[in-house]
Amino acid sequence: MAVGIKNSTDGSLENAINAVKAARQPHSTFTCDGQGNPAIVETLGNPFAHVCLRGGRSGSNLNLAAARKVEERLAEGLLKRPIVMDCSHAYLQKDYRRQKGNALDVAQMFAEGTRSIAGLMIDSHLKEKSQPFETGRSLVYGQSITDGCIGREETERLAGLIADRLK
Repeated sequence: MAVGIKNSTDGSLENAINAVKAARQPHSTFTCDGQGNPAIVETLGNPFAHVCLRGGRSGSNLNLAAARKVEERLAEGLLKRPIVMDCSHAYLQKDYRRQKGNALDVAQMFAEGTRSIAGLMIDSHLKEKSQPFETGRSLVYGQSITDGCIGREETERLAGLIADRLK
C-alpha cells in the first residue's frame, strides 16, 4: 500500500525522509489481533512509502526547487521514490478555493518533465467548505468537519483541467 508521509509543519523534510527510510524496513510490533487477543504483527517493510510535501511555517514548498531537493535527499539514501504535492494545508492561507491554482501549478511542473512528482493531493468532499462539529448541532451531510474542501463538482472540473494540461 502506498503511504504518504508529510514533512513537518515547520517545513523541514528530515522527519519525512527518515520515516520513508524506516517504513522500508521490516518491523515487528506487539498488538492485539482482530479478536482482541495479544499478537505480534510482522511486516516486510513498505517499498511504496513516499514523501508528501505539505509546506509549513517556513513557507511554501509547492515548487520545482523543493521537489528537486526532496529528490536529491532521497537519492542520497538510495530511496528513489516519487513525491506527492499536497495542494492544501500551508498553501491556502485558510482559503480552500486556492487548491485549484496549486493543483494546476503541480500539473504544469509534471507536464514540463518533473518525473519525481507522482501526483497531487487535494482536500475534496461532496460539499464545499467545512463545518464545525458541535455537540447537539446537526451536521450537513457530505461536508467536512476538519479542513475546508472543494466540492464534488469543482473536483470534477479540476480533474478535467488537470487532464487537459497533461495532454
